[in-house]
Amino acid sequence: MKKVMSYLFADERKITQRILPAVLASLSFVVTFLLTAPLETFFANTMFFDYTVAEMLLPVLLSAGAGHVALFGFCMLLRGRVYNWCISLLTGLSVAGYVQTLFLNSSVGLLDGTEVHWEHMTTQGVLGLMLWIVIIAAVFVLCAVKIDWWRFGVIFLSVLICSMQVTNTLAVVLTSEIDQKSQIEYTRDGELVLSQKDNIIVLSVDSFDLKYADEVYSSNPEYYDEFEGFTWYRNTTPHYSRTFPSLAYIFTGEDYSYDVPYDEYMTKAWEDSTLFEDLSDAGYVSRVYAHGKYVNTDLEYMAKNCENVREVGRNVYSVELEKQMLRLSMYKTMPVLLKPFFETDTAQLNTAYALEGNIALSPNDARFYSRLTGTGLSLDENLGSKGAFTYYHLQGCHAPFSFDENCMPADHDDLDIGKAARGTLTNINEYLRQMKELGIYDSSTIIVTTDHGYTGVAQELERERAVALFYKPAGATGEMVINNDAPQQLSSIMATVLYTAGAQNDDFGTPIPLVEDDAQVTRYFHMSGASADGKVREENLITYEVTGDATDFGNWKKLDTKSIEYPFLND
Repeated sequence: MKKVMSYLFADERKITQRILPAVLASLSFVVTFLLTAPLETFFANTMFFDYTVAEMLLPVLLSAGAGHVALFGFCMLLRGRVYNWCISLLTGLSVAGYVQTLFLNSSVGLLDGTEVHWEHMTTQGVLGLMLWIVIIAAVFVLCAVKIDWWRFGVIFLSVLICSMQVTNTLAVVLTSEIDQKSQIEYTRDGELVLSQKDNIIVLSVDSFDLKYADEVYSSNPEYYDEFEGFTWYRNTTPHYSRTFPSLAYIFTGEDYSYDVPYDEYMTKAWEDSTLFEDLSDAGYVSRVYAHGKYVNTDLEYMAKNCENVREVGRNVYSVELEKQMLRLSMYKTMPVLLKPFFETDTAQLNTAYALEGNIALSPNDARFYSRLTGTGLSLDENLGSKGAFTYYHLQGCHAPFSFDENCMPADHDDLDIGKAARGTLTNINEYLRQMKELGIYDSSTIIVTTDHGYTGVAQELERERAVALFYKPAGATGEMVINNDAPQQLSSIMATVLYTAGAQNDDFGTPIPLVEDDAQVTRYFHMSGASADGKVREENLITYEVTGDATDFGNWKKLDTKSIEYPFLND
């Protein structure tokens, strides 16, 4: 036993000789795994985080500082070969994590919830893990062969990794535009309260591709049992392939070519808009239950025009925030084979944020369904002199999937797009059923639709992108009618809302019921195309012209491809 202990812990080095490698190896580990990914991701995308800079920095820096002290202290408690092995492991992991982040992350860096097909990355994952093993083993081999070289290598690599990452992080911090948070927020106020008079309701299901709607209808038509009086327009196209700029375009009719910064586009899109004013003049109050970054970031304007946008107190839970930042860091730095265990998106990362009264927006269908079946819909006779316009944007068919076909929370590993489509239809069916119970279904105009179809990460379209559109005007009854002919497009949603309200506005094209079955309409679809290697998700904006039946890919003609100057998300 003495020989074993002596072999492991015997050390003639003075404590001063062990301090520098311990300080630097633990520092490089902390910088790589606790600091760089959260800071760079946050500062490059502050618009997508609900936290202020101060709220985010405090727990992250405290955690990193505590982590460094703990690692350094632990290393200094060790002696001999065990000390060397610990320092080697920290250094090897730091180098491997840095190489992973810099060269091996491929197309998994964005956090918008786009589904990552890990099953297609097995070869990349195995090769990456082998590289990790080689890097870590090399440090251990150097330690066994030449201790002086090992000491120099540990110090050199640690300083190099720290300096390069700190320099890059500082560049990101200093050059990024910081989104200033406001006390005005989009809230859930009145989410389940409808007008006792007239209601114009849009239920927008994210990524509700026609293919998904068709699959459910062909195998389980009962999921459409509550759609009485609806017409299903199957020949419908979206305008963009992602939630932004789709929602902003739907609300304003303003095109975006990613040729100006996001803020500049949003300002231009809304500067001449009179949508909410027109609805107000027609006697309708407006409520928009969608994230402001997709609709309108001018919160003062929205607070004046939408009843659920108002000033409200906010709470941030630091422990939960740091937990989410650690998850983000692991997702960014771990080898590809381990990334699925840490997969996250901005919705998950923002779970440490809440509004007073627990009224923060929650687009997740399962949570909405829980509130719907718990509290239920209710009526307000004072909601608008004539009625209310209510717009919901639900997670729907957008990855990552988090609910099953019964719209109940479920483990991600057991879910797929089929269950998500059925779950969101369960949610909508319950909403429609409660409207019938309250006696307002027949008098209401309801649109069930989406913002875009299937997205994915691709260089160009491999199939059509027709989307779901269901429309029920007030007074319509009977079984759902399927219309395969009328060339509809999502830009008609607000035209239909205004038409129903009796308001005059020519910015949005033709209302849904006025589009003839034999109308000759040329429609356009703009796709965010990825780079050839898949590492850049938004490299090109590809424009397609659609004529005739949108369900026939032969009618989709590629017109133009141009580089995206201002991508919406940053890696």
